[in-house]
Amino acid sequence: MLCGTFNGLGLFNQGKFEEIKLSDNSISAIPSFASLGHNLVAMSYSIPIVHGHIEISDKMHHLNYYLYHCKRLFRSTNSSFLLQSGFFLTEYYPAKRRRDTLAKFPEREIITTYDVKTIDGKYYCASNRGLLIWDGKKFNTLNHDNGLATDQVYAIAQAENKSVWLATDAGIYCLKNDSIQHFTTQEGLPDNNCSSLSFDGKNNLWIGTSSGISRFDGRKFDNYNMIDGLISNAVNTVLFDSISNHLWIGTMRGISVLDLSRSLQPQQNEVPVYITGLKVNENFYADDFPSQLTSSNNNLTFQFIALDYSNPDEVTYRYRLLGLDSSWQQVAVNKIQFAALPPGQYVFTVQALSNKGEAISIPATVSFQITPSFRQTKLFEVLTEVLFMAAIFSGFYFYFRYNRKRKQAIILQKNDEQAKETIRELEMTNLRQQALNAMMNPHFIFNALNSVQQYINDNDRISANKYLTKFSRLIRLNLDLVSKNLITLEEELEKLKLYLEIEQLRFGEKLNYEFMIDQNLETDIIYIPSMILQPFVENSIWHGLMPSIKGGTITLHATSFDNEKMLHIEIRDDGIGINQSKNLNQQKSRKSFGTDLTIDRLKLFAKKHNADASVTFTDLSEQDRIAHGTNVVIELPIMFEKN
Repeated sequence: MLCGTFNGLGLFNQGKFEEIKLSDNSISAIPSFASLGHNLVAMSYSIPIVHGHIEISDKMHHLNYYLYHCKRLFRSTNSSFLLQSGFFLTEYYPAKRRRDTLAKFPEREIITTYDVKTIDGKYYCASNRGLLIWDGKKFNTLNHDNGLATDQVYAIAQAENKSVWLATDAGIYCLKNDSIQHFTTQEGLPDNNCSSLSFDGKNNLWIGTSSGISRFDGRKFDNYNMIDGLISNAVNTVLFDSISNHLWIGTMRGISVLDLSRSLQPQQNEVPVYITGLKVNENFYADDFPSQLTSSNNNLTFQFIALDYSNPDEVTYRYRLLGLDSSWQQVAVNKIQFAALPPGQYVFTVQALSNKGEAISIPATVSFQITPSFRQTKLFEVLTEVLFMAAIFSGFYFYFRYNRKRKQAIILQKNDEQAKETIRELEMTNLRQQALNAMMNPHFIFNALNSVQQYINDNDRISANKYLTKFSRLIRLNLDLVSKNLITLEEELEKLKLYLEIEQLRFGEKLNYEFMIDQNLETDIIYIPSMILQPFVENSIWHGLMPSIKGGTITLHATSFDNEKMLHIEIRDDGIGINQSKNLNQQKSRKSFGTDLTIDRLKLFAKKHNADASVTFTDLSEQDRIAHGTNVVIELPIMFEKN
């Protein structure tokens, strides 16, 4: 193996390098050379072209010809070289002492060629003006003006599939079938400044860069640098030797040789990692870490270290805190802080990582528990919610009681016409309040709290919290709407859906529901009396579905008719049916007045707006013997203004 260096020619033979002495002592640096058998043509900075004869066996040499004004030379055939001489691309025949001019570079440009390849009868020249392609008549140029991101093209290589690859200071390019592919650090290259290219026996492309070498297999880049054993990251050239299956890598500090017949994955020794300290608030523990912490001692700092003596500056870590987050987090520091951790069970785990992001240590772990204070327990939350709701109920009770008395006093002071109107409004308000009491009766509240208590006793905190959240939200929503005569259809449906979700949590799969709202129905601007749908839905649950062994489904369908003047709402269930329900209810003492009160409210609402309202109950078995259940149809006028 011959090598051109800044100190002349070097020969690698039988495992060692030896310097070849040239007869002309003025010749020192040999940046470019090529050989044909025992004939050598070399380029020197002091004498541009040196032609000589070298005997490898005895290191004898004979220099006998000089050719000036040459910048680069490359092997062309078994008997000739290609070289740049002045503004010309020349083919030189050493045996005949003859040179033929092949092409002339543009005279007005200073061109330096870095590589020349003969491909499909054309000369491809890598230069500081881009890629120059001589087709026998003229040069075609590929540079930053027509496809490349730069003018600096340093190397050319051709793959087995006839694609042409270029190394530039802006990454590498693949030319194939009039298309150009560009690869940079974003695709995986270690550096965009690429100096050389070489294909190995498996058609892998090796790229020399300013940050090491890279292997491209057509799908991904595998990068190697000084950490993997290179003598330097600044690579000048790469050359594949098919006989030895070795890759020769020329760098600024010497030559590295890579045996491609061996595995390229370096053996990674296991690195021990230790947790060296735990800081809890202001208390530091070097060992014997506490396993039980109070809720006030919830600011923790872990310290750790990995003992990697081969690459101490390249070690990074990954950690996770199970109980807070199960995903791994990667860091380059050896200290992790956790502030204001909530009560719970935790396991802190840390591992050392190699420079390639692979785990190289057995995980080090610390387990601990932060116990909650009484104010952080579920019992405290339940008691707080119950007391809050009791206070809200009491406040509204006395408010409405006072409000009723005040309205009654006002009625007595008005004339007969005003008194009649006030009495009618008061009657509607009383009916609405009675309907509210019928819907949100103490029996429903008692059952709901019993369900919460059952979840707590079963230690099902998630279900208890979910049930209590929905229940309290329904209470608040009812209290928000209780003072309103009219609410939007959207608000009514939202409250009804929340009520069904609470009942569904109680009865499980025995209760299902479905809302089908006409898309053309503007539910956010249509006003209806508040709390008119829930009594009918409650009847469907208690008198239709619950007596049935398998339960069933409640379907609510809303649309408009009569040119959007009337609202049509159907509430259908597939329970036992209204006829069978009446027979069963004759044997029970419990009776709900919610539906009767709601029907009276609807009639008053329609009468006030000079319209009609109706509620129709139908047993589905009367229409079809196979069917079962009840269908309730509610029709009332549509109001777009809240008056």
